[in-house]
Amino acid sequence: MRTSVSLLGFLRALRLAARRDAVQNGWRVLFWHGWNMLRASARWLLKADARADADLVKSRLKHGCEGCPVFCHELNTCGDARIEVDDEALGCFCYMPVKARIKDSVCWLHEPEQEEARAIYGGWPKEFAQ
Repeated sequence: MRTSVSLLGFLRALRLAARRDAVQNGWRVLFWHGWNMLRASARWLLKADARADADLVKSRLKHGCEGCPVFCHELNTCGDARIEVDDEALGCFCYMPVKARIKDSVCWLHEPEQEEARAIYGGWPKEFAQ
């Protein structure tokens, strides 16, 4: 039952993020984001060494995501794709229970172009990035 609930949450978050991405950035950007997601998912499924251990996953979610003001608790996503905004939205809209399981994933706030937002919101502590 828990797996089906998690899968439904993932699919809901994916649909909302794809719709927002297509509207704001166009279908070409949506295609590349989808391609990168498929590559990361395939790597995670096929290679055991690409999976983060359970303690790291728990720490990322509890100490990194759940305390972040950008995190959407209802969808379990980084940011809320349901909010309509004109400027660039906060968050990567990833479904965090899945992203936290990928060993070499990083919080979107640790990407170089997010330096200003990182100063405000924080993101995953450095020790949670691999």
